[in-house]
Amino acid sequence: PHFFDRGTPPGDMLTQAMASLQGVEAPQDAYRWREWMQSIGIVPDTVSSLVHVYGIVLHTPQETHPAFRAFCERHESYVVTLEALGGITAARPQAPAVYIVENEMVFCCLIALLRHKNAALICTSGQPRAAALRLMDLLRVGGYPMYYNGDMDPEGLAIADRLQQRYGQALTLWRMKPQDYEKALSREKVPEERLRKTEHLASPALIAVAKKLKEHRRAAYQENMLEDLLSDIERREVGR
Repeated sequence: PHFFDRGTPPGDMLTQAMASLQGVEAPQDAYRWREWMQSIGIVPDTVSSLVHVYGIVLHTPQETHPAFRAFCERHESYVVTLEALGGITAARPQAPAVYIVENEMVFCCLIALLRHKNAALICTSGQPRAAALRLMDLLRVGGYPMYYNGDMDPEGLAIADRLQQRYGQALTLWRMKPQDYEKALSREKVPEERLRKTEHLASPALIAVAKKLKEHRRAAYQENMLEDLLSDIERREVGR
C-alpha cells in the first residue's frame, strides 16, 4: 500500500519519471506535489490529511455545504479532510478575519471562550497539512485576512516563515514579535543544533524573534499568550 509513498525510492522514481515525461521540474513542496500528481491522474492519500475548523462555512458550486453549515449554526468545531475539500469551491468565515493557531489545546480553549460569538479559527496541529493549505488557499481567493500565531521555537518559526512566504500580504504574523517572545518565554532550553534551523528564515520579523531566541536559548509557547490571543480576537472580531 505504501510502495509509491513520497520520499521512498519507488515514490521518487515515479515522481521523476512523470516529471521527465512532462518535461517539467517535480514540485518539492508537498502540497504542490499533491496538486501536480492529481493533475496527471494520480490521486495520493486524501484522507489522513485533515484540519480542524471553527466558524467557517464551506461552499460547493451549487450550494452551501449543509454538513459544514450545520456545524457553524451549532457553534461547534469540525474536522475536514483533503478528500472532503475536493468538491469545495469557496470558504466563507463568519467573521471579518480568520485566526490560525498551531496548538490544539489553544484552539480548544479559544473556542470554549468564544462560543456563540462571531469568530473564525483554524488549527494546523503543527506543520500545516495539505488540507489546511487548501482551506487557506480558498480563504485567500475570497479575500479574507488571515492571522497566524505559532510557537516561537526553531520549528515554529520555520512553519510561520513558510506560511508567510506562501501567502504574503494575505497572511499576517500575529503576536510573533520580539516583545511577544519575551512575554511568552518558557523554561524549556533550546539546544544549539535546533537553533541552527533559524539560519534560513526569510521574514525580517521572524529573524528579529530568532535573534532573541538565540540570546535566551528558551522556547516561547502559545499557551503562555492565551489571554492576549483571546483579547485580540474579541477586540477585533466579536460583535462586528
